[in-house]
Amino acid sequence: MMERVLVTGAGGFIGSHLIEKLHAQGAYVIALDDLSVGKLENLEANFDCFLEKDLAVPENVENLPKVDYVYHFAAPCSIIMFKRDNTNQLINSTLNGFYNILNYCKKNNVKKLIWASSATYYGNSKGKLTEDRMPNPANVYGYTKVASEHLMNLFKDVNHVGLRIFPAYGGKEEHKGTFASVPYLFLKDMLQGITPVIWGDGTQARDFIYISDLVDLIVKAGHKDTSPYLNLGTGQKMQFNTLVKEINRVIGTNIAPKYMPNPYANSYLHSFVADTTLMKKELGIANTSIKEGLQLTAEWIKRKVLHR
Repeated sequence: MMERVLVTGAGGFIGSHLIEKLHAQGAYVIALDDLSVGKLENLEANFDCFLEKDLAVPENVENLPKVDYVYHFAAPCSIIMFKRDNTNQLINSTLNGFYNILNYCKKNNVKKLIWASSATYYGNSKGKLTEDRMPNPANVYGYTKVASEHLMNLFKDVNHVGLRIFPAYGGKEEHKGTFASVPYLFLKDMLQGITPVIWGDGTQARDFIYISDLVDLIVKAGHKDTSPYLNLGTGQKMQFNTLVKEINRVIGTNIAPKYMPNPYANSYLHSFVADTTLMKKELGIANTSIKEGLQLTAEWIKRKVLHR
């Protein structure tokens, strides 16, 4: 029998890659997005039904078709977006949207809810970022994810996995503009001979995971018995200075970065890397090297954005 899945945020970066994977595996894909950030063209033809709805409105969620699995990725995913939100609309859409999805999953006895928490749950915590660490968010975005995890506690009868996703990068990020991943932004600039801008001294570091690896892990999390929360990352830390050097090697340039004061220093996460022990045990590993991921992303940018 064909598996029926609902993917929210389907027009976004992760969501659009996710529906491509699920559709290719033969699932009946209901793609949902309010198109406030995500783009319809990102979906391509990787869905069976598209719904343009705002999940923060209860009536929009109550009347959704029944499905077997819900992949919930419809939430703002940028610290800067939250900093610029003077109306608190992003908090409303994140928390009310998630609460409505939880009610839907309970009402319809969904087999499993797979949803996007975030590495920002940990904030600037020191030491190994294992899933049993207490939250320490440093900004509003992180607090909304901690609040979402607390909301989850009200629905103990809903089978779920919350994925604390570390920074992902790859194709289909163009719609995000300046909110795209650092590897994507640096690649796009440097492919055009533009100097990449680093806030601070470039020693800040991230755990960058390539999008196809991330999606593979997400789909596995949907079909395996898992812990309630899992980090998704590579377990490898890369400083921004090192990232620029690696991009230069990959695309054959020799461009030095420009350093600027960080306008978001008070809420900025300096460095974080996933502890992937539990992920490796339950799901497997991320296979794509940073070199290969940058090469693939560069090719996508040249083909789809720069039209080379």
